[in-house]
Amino acid sequence: MIKVRRIYGDWLNEIIGWFREIRMRVWIGALCISVLILCTLMPVQTGWSNADLFLSCLSPALAVVGIIMLLISLCSRTSAEKTDLRFSWIDGIVLLWVVCCGLRIWIDSVYPVAGFALRGVLLFSLYVSLRLLFSSYADANTGRLVAVLIIIGAVCETIMGVTQIIEGESRHPLYIVTGSFLNPGPYSAYLNLGLVITCCLWHRSWDGATKILGKKTDDFFWVLILIFTTTLCLTMSRAAFLSAAVCLAIIFWDNIRRWRWYLLGVVAIVGRWLYFLKAGSADSRYIINYMGLRCMGEHPFLGSGIGSFVNRFAEAIAGVSESNPDFNLLRADVIEAPFNDLLGVGVEQGIVGLALVLAGIVSVLVRLWRRSMPLCIGFLSLIIFSLFSYPFRLLPFQIITVVMVAYAATPSKGGILPGCRYWTVVFCSAISVLVLSVVARECIKERAKAETDYHLISVMDDVAFIDDYYELLPLMRGNKRFLFDFAKLLATYNRFSDSNAMLRLGTLVSNDPMFYVLQGNNYSETGDYEEAERAYKKAFAIMPNRLYPLYRLMSLYWMLGEWDTACEYAVHVRDFKEKVPSPAVAHMKDSAENIIGLMRAKPH
Repeated sequence: MIKVRRIYGDWLNEIIGWFREIRMRVWIGALCISVLILCTLMPVQTGWSNADLFLSCLSPALAVVGIIMLLISLCSRTSAEKTDLRFSWIDGIVLLWVVCCGLRIWIDSVYPVAGFALRGVLLFSLYVSLRLLFSSYADANTGRLVAVLIIIGAVCETIMGVTQIIEGESRHPLYIVTGSFLNPGPYSAYLNLGLVITCCLWHRSWDGATKILGKKTDDFFWVLILIFTTTLCLTMSRAAFLSAAVCLAIIFWDNIRRWRWYLLGVVAIVGRWLYFLKAGSADSRYIINYMGLRCMGEHPFLGSGIGSFVNRFAEAIAGVSESNPDFNLLRADVIEAPFNDLLGVGVEQGIVGLALVLAGIVSVLVRLWRRSMPLCIGFLSLIIFSLFSYPFRLLPFQIITVVMVAYAATPSKGGILPGCRYWTVVFCSAISVLVLSVVARECIKERAKAETDYHLISVMDDVAFIDDYYELLPLMRGNKRFLFDFAKLLATYNRFSDSNAMLRLGTLVSNDPMFYVLQGNNYSETGDYEEAERAYKKAFAIMPNRLYPLYRLMSLYWMLGEWDTACEYAVHVRDFKEKVPSPAVAHMKDSAENIIGLMRAKPH
């Protein structure tokens, strides 16, 4: 770098001085993180969205900005301006976990994992980019900057929610407010994140706010807290209430310590009220956690495979309902996520993967506790929320988490690696980000187009589209709706074996009993009644609160002339306690009553 200064002389020194004098690097870093937080406000979709494509372009851009600022930092004459790109413990844990996930996918490819792998590549490239960016300047206010930007994001989400309430249209027909999400659950997690970070900044008397707002600082924070709290109450999310309570207790512990026993009683009363407020949902969570622990016990060390939770959950319920019919599974339901992210990791990756994740969580919390208390509290709120929901499976929270982890992994003191080693690390990291981002972007575009094509043909019930379904199959193996629609189309045109092949793929990604019911229908059409009986019984075993599999069994035995067995199942159908009454249930019970009446009238 001495030679560079000799060649360019005063021109280079003026640029470096300009950057140092007006803290341009800090402003550039703030702009980059602002764009990244803006990405978390884009509408969340069930499949690949524009946010994924935008992030695949943003990651290499962040890496380029980070390298440019690293160059300027390295040319700086002041040692205080130099930065650090050293390898930290958190980097090691992140890299080891990524490698373990990659090996797990490579070793066990039974379950569709393309979506998990692509999102993982995208987020890892973002992590490397942020490490380059955060390492390009050593600024004590970076943590507060990230915290403030997250609060701004939460305010934007609040505005979206208020707009939805006023207009009466949210992104889910059953709820009045969802923000940019598809239901109030994850929306409440974002609001809760803004609430606890705001309370932490206010409690710790942030000097930056005082300089800007002066005497109105307390009023400003109170307004923010009131807005977040009011909107959060509208979501009725118990996970968010619990997460907020724990985080606020930590923030204000010195103020409430002497009232702790009274508060504990209040918490017990409120907790009991919250349970009865949504008792069915709480019971469902209990079943998910119980079955998840059983699944984890079957493959404790390496897990059952990434992407396997839903399938193993269905098998666990089937095992329990068959071995212990008295076990209360009335609240069991079709799920798409484990509703406990740590349990999901334990089931799919075993103790090895769970230990790495827990080590990473503890390391990040410790580093953030020392460097940025608001971010530490925010990260803790997400961890607590994830024990009852699935925030880390959604892109907005994945981005926020990567930002927090990358900030925690970046050393806070100056001192760069010497010479060639430094630039080798920098440029290898940048090239890795570029390659990973380009590959991820092309794969995401391909899969997004496949989803669009599927939605176009899903409304068409014509044999001509079977070939189109087969063309899309390699890219849509993880989409349960695609597999079910394809199976129904094949069954419509009497291709029952092909239909069952699609349904068997569907059971790997869904615990919906209709995949087995449709298999039973296909076997019944081909005259394989034993397999049909087995499929119907499996459908009832994995969801013993559904009446339809029992109805199909009753109809099968009646068709085969097994009158006594059909009558036994007719009694079960008639006396079945359904979760939700409906005309379809009433029709099935009427059919069962007719069979019982015919059997009573039949002479013995």
